[in-house]
Amino acid sequence: MRFLKIDFEKLLKILVLLFAVTVVAVQIIICIPELNILFCRITNREYIETFSQSELVKSSEISLELIGIEPNSNIFVLLNGEEVAVFNQQNVKVVVFDNSVIEIDGRGVNKPFKVVISSSDEIRYDFDETVFVDRNIAMGGRIFID
Repeated sequence: MRFLKIDFEKLLKILVLLFAVTVVAVQIIICIPELNILFCRITNREYIETFSQSELVKSSEISLELIGIEPNSNIFVLLNGEEVAVFNQQNVKVVVFDNSVIEIDGRGVNKPFKVVISSSDEIRYDFDETVFVDRNIAMGGRIFID
């Protein structure tokens, strides 16, 4: 009886290389839509119809008035956590979107102050119109546009 002499180390290297090439090929097929359709037997593309940004997102404008302190470049208006305006003037207008959160960042000021938020009738919100800020980020609340 004759024994086969097999180099298992070489065989393992070939199998690992073949596996790596297969994984890369499958990832390419998944990422490229034309190849994905070809290999998945899909007769046409299935997708969700997307609308333009203006059709999905309602926007409006609110006015913020600074009370109890002079205008300061260290007071910021945050919309969903991102800075959108600076209180360089007593009144600031900000464009807001439906279901967004408004906050006032007063960490750079050592004196407490108030901000009065006013808007048109199409905007409703779940907070008081006056926001009190005392060296912190004061949560104004969530804004809903009808």
